[in-house]
Amino acid sequence: MAKWFKPKWRNRLQNDVDGTLKNRIEALTATRPDETLSLLNTRFVVLDFETTGLNIRKDVPIALGAVTVENARIQNGRQFEKILFQPNTAAGAATLVHGIVPGEIAQGADITESLIDFYEYAKDAILIAFHAPFDKAILNKAAQSHLGSVPNYPFYDLEDIACAFYPIPGKNLRGLDAWCQHFGFDMDIDRHNASADAMISAELLLVCLNQAKKLGITTWGSFLQKIEAQTKLRKQQHQL
Repeated sequence: MAKWFKPKWRNRLQNDVDGTLKNRIEALTATRPDETLSLLNTRFVVLDFETTGLNIRKDVPIALGAVTVENARIQNGRQFEKILFQPNTAAGAATLVHGIVPGEIAQGADITESLIDFYEYAKDAILIAFHAPFDKAILNKAAQSHLGSVPNYPFYDLEDIACAFYPIPGKNLRGLDAWCQHFGFDMDIDRHNASADAMISAELLLVCLNQAKKLGITTWGSFLQKIEAQTKLRKQQHQL
């Protein structure tokens, strides 16, 4: 199992990372899932970030929530939730959405250790997020900055998955809220915080996994082929 850090990763780590954390970083590995693996035995980690804004270049993560989906169920006892310390964070427009105030961020968890905790939590899992390119970019940027390199965990967009298994409604539905309303999910929960958005995204993933089962798709490889084929078709239709 190959380590994902480049040979000179130590030179890029922050000076204040202690030896224990460095050992944990060095032990992190990423594997690609076996395509013959049963969907029931495939472990998904559905995640969501709250950030100081939507500019990937300048904004930073302030909260990370994740839940595990395995055996076609949300594993309620295996949730991940962190409010992340970020220095000099002032309230802004995003605060009105996620409700995390500067005082909470000032008392947040160390981001380096939190990232290590998350990657250990997500070991051997497939990462899923709605509008994954944003969450992936935020995660990768933080990992590069605080850990010294970026792990190559498999990462897929829940919107692509939903559109693959429900292509007709997918032509008109935009955004996680629209998908959840389409399937009649309870929208009275405390939305727009990382843990709640991760949980409701996991519920949408379960709907898609159930549809895959109805279509006779039982392995991770066939599930992935369905997503990739439908995503390619959508792109071709948009170009017409």
